[in-house]
Amino acid sequence: MVPRRNPHTKSRNGCITCKTRRVKCDEQRPICGNCSFGLRNCSYQHPQSSTSTQHPTATATLDLGFASSPPHEFSYQPNQLSLPAVSSAIRDPDRARRREELYLMHYYSTFTVHTLKNNGQDNELHLWQIDFPREALKHEYLMDGLLMLTSLHLAHVEPSSRGKHIATAMRYQSAGLVGFREALENMDAENLSAVFLFATLVVVAAFTLPPATTHGASATATDRLISIIELLRGVPLVIDPFWERVDLGIIKPLFQTFETPSPSSESTPASDSTRATPILRERVDHIGKYVGPERCRVYHSAINHLDKSFRESEVHDTMAHIVAWPLTVGSELATLLQQADPMAQLIWIHYGVLFLHVQDRWWANDFGSSLVQDLSKAVRSVDEDWYTLTQWARDQVDKMKSTA
Repeated sequence: MVPRRNPHTKSRNGCITCKTRRVKCDEQRPICGNCSFGLRNCSYQHPQSSTSTQHPTATATLDLGFASSPPHEFSYQPNQLSLPAVSSAIRDPDRARRREELYLMHYYSTFTVHTLKNNGQDNELHLWQIDFPREALKHEYLMDGLLMLTSLHLAHVEPSSRGKHIATAMRYQSAGLVGFREALENMDAENLSAVFLFATLVVVAAFTLPPATTHGASATATDRLISIIELLRGVPLVIDPFWERVDLGIIKPLFQTFETPSPSSESTPASDSTRATPILRERVDHIGKYVGPERCRVYHSAINHLDKSFRESEVHDTMAHIVAWPLTVGSELATLLQQADPMAQLIWIHYGVLFLHVQDRWWANDFGSSLVQDLSKAVRSVDEDWYTLTQWARDQVDKMKSTA
């Protein structure tokens, strides 16, 4: 029988050599330095005597900030790291919520943020990607708003989990509104940006999250529009008291679109959209003797704003003017809509066509096409002659659907 050879043999210079690795062994105990450094088993290792001194690399104390005595120790072993047991009582009591919010924050910064800015506006991207999250760290209700909007985005891209994401969005919205109301009662220059940003998120959410209706009925596009108008009316109430006194700070990029000189009717070629507005003006002139000059003024003013916004959308490819259009035309047109005034309905139908310019945004949620179809039915119930004036708007919806 061939005798077993010790894997550690004396070399010519007297040092032990590890034959398995062909390196010199420094004979340190209980584990040689080479093996300890490489976290390998040392075949030269012998049982440690009670009087021996441990090598500093053999053991280490793990202090995670928990109260424990004596300190937990673990030994470096290959493919093994023995961590101290941690009581479940000292863990985060809601780890699922923490994972949820981490996921939502990651999804917001990766995907949702790019759906909030005007096309080509890098300063707006910086606002939504950098400044907005920083501001949300200062105001918990604003963080709730961020997580609410991201949940709604996920409800759109993951239809199989829509119910779960909508429930999550509603939970964050409810929590955020509590803090938002408190902030409104204590408005100052310090929380102006946070309050305005939260209000903006609520308006955007309203396009994709229809308001509740009585008797459990589904909200129509007109119901949603009226709800959005009410929300938009609150924006000036938030901003106006501080408009002249403070710098808008991080939210200034949102207003730069409105500060840009608008193209004039002469400098901007007429598009298919702007050819529709003269027909609206003719109808106003036709009914003027029946409704009176004051109401005609409201109609003409709204049509002028509509024509201007159509041209701006063609040239600047922005969405701010489109979303804010119900605010720019004043409250009279909204009141007439609620009164089922057919001329006002006809103008709002054409706003639905304007909204088709942002139909590719997830939060638009087919709002423009639904508004055209809903109000066209309402106008038809008045008179077929009025219904013929909706033909251009309905054609635009059909064209959009055919190219989608």
